[in-house]
This record gives sequence, structure tokens and C-alpha cells, in this order.
Amino acid sequence: MKRRSFIAGIGAAAYGSSALAGQAPAVPAAAAPAAPRKPYKTLAETSAKCLEASRDCLRKSFERLSAKDPSLADCASLASEVAAACAALEALAGTGAPFAVGFARTAADLCLACKKECEKFPQIAECLALGAACRTCAEECRKAAG
Repeated sequence: MKRRSFIAGIGAAAYGSSALAGQAPAVPAAAAPAAPRKPYKTLAETSAKCLEASRDCLRKSFERLSAKDPSLADCASLASEVAAACAALEALAGTGAPFAVGFARTAADLCLACKKECEKFPQIAECLALGAACRTCAEECRKAAG
């Protein structure tokens, strides 16, 4: 018997025995999230705009990198991280997920770091746009996080 099937069998047996005994299986209190809240509409919209700006900045960064200009390498790295974070934040905030607030704190820190990096390239329109979007997103994240 393989290890996974053995462990799955033990889990099923434990669940079945507690169900037969008339008891619900124990669920750790930490595993159950808080009740969903009203969706954070503004936070979802702001993170969507930041996501779009980060994708535009990434395209510009890749153009420069492919032309053997490494000056936007750090910018590309942060824009990639912002894109991932804002996509997740948009989904969490849009559904009012209970973990949206905690994630917004992290996203705010990331957006501020990206804004700082974007300020190094005032001559590049995509960097300016991403810096502004990151500033707005970070402000909205701070409001939501309290």
C-alpha cells in the first residue's frame, strides 16, 4: 500500500467513525476564516488599474532588456511582483474575502517599493504611470487595512 493511499484511508476512517458516532469531525479554530465582508469595491478597482499599469511597464522593460539595456531589470522584477499581488488583491477584494485586509497590507508595502523604483525613470511614461498607480493602490490598501 502506498503512503498516500494509506494516509487517505486513515483520514476517511476517522471521518467515518466520527460521523457514525454522531459527532462532527473537529476542525481547528484557526483553519476557519472569519465571515466574508462586503466587497471592497474601490480596492478592487484600484488594484485592477495597478495591475494594468504593471503589465504596461513590464512590456516596456522587456523591450529595453531585449535591446541589451539592463537599466530596467529591477523595475521589471518589481513590476512582475506587483502584477501578481494586484491580481490576487483584485480577486480577494472583489469578493469581500476575509483575508483581503491582511493581504492589502503586504500589497501596500510592495506598491510603495515599486513606486520608489519607478521614480528613478521619470523619462519613461510607463514607469511614471506605474508609479502613480502604485501610489494610489498603496493609499487605498492602507485605508482598507485601517
